[in-house]
Amino acid sequence: AHHPHTHTRAMDSHPLVEFVHRSATRGQCDAATGVATGFPIPWAFTLATAGQSPDLPPSIRNIGFHSVDATGFLFTTRGGPGGSAGPGENASGAPMVASLCYLTGNYPKAGFEEQWRAEGIVEEVDMAALTAVAPPDADLQVQIVASAAFATAREATTGSVAPVDGDGRLVLQGSVDDKALDIVVTLTAAKQKKGELEPAECAQAGFRAYRLVPWRVEVLEGGPTWPQGPMRHEWRKVA
Repeated sequence: AHHPHTHTRAMDSHPLVEFVHRSATRGQCDAATGVATGFPIPWAFTLATAGQSPDLPPSIRNIGFHSVDATGFLFTTRGGPGGSAGPGENASGAPMVASLCYLTGNYPKAGFEEQWRAEGIVEEVDMAALTAVAPPDADLQVQIVASAAFATAREATTGSVAPVDGDGRLVLQGSVDDKALDIVVTLTAAKQKKGELEPAECAQAGFRAYRLVPWRVEVLEGGPTWPQGPMRHEWRKVA
């Protein structure tokens, strides 16, 4: 007998088509478009890029999928793909390589576990092209734009955005900052709801879209009742 999480259907020859099929089966994305279902169903991955310099460790961060299609994994973030610990927004124009890891299941509680890994090139995606697939996450847009507006207001009042932490992120000081940021978030969310949050304002705040185009993808899967034991499948792009 097959375990309910083993795959009796043939594995697709395209890894991202296989990934979307499995994710859609779990309700994490739309089967036809590969667009994330969204809250409260989690669909996120870990992205690793180079650090800011060769002597620093790699940057690793968790990011939600926007969508997945045959071209790659699409996601949105503030600033560069590697975040504050990464190599910035790749101003040099050189290709940015990255690794992705996605884990689902609970071994042995759920009876199965899948771990997807991919390596490839990260390329920036025009926001209009991303929106044509599906609108970006509204909450993330609001958070990024509101944070930038708060920093601007702080600098106008005190002459500096400080205090910030070692990675350049804003540090809130007590209830006054908490309330001020809450007000900015509320106002920004209202603008977004009315359709008044302009793309230029989002871009200026650092809202970016990217696609990881993989040259290699693999999935490791298994469960305690699988008679064949853990299995590994690998796809490689042929030049």
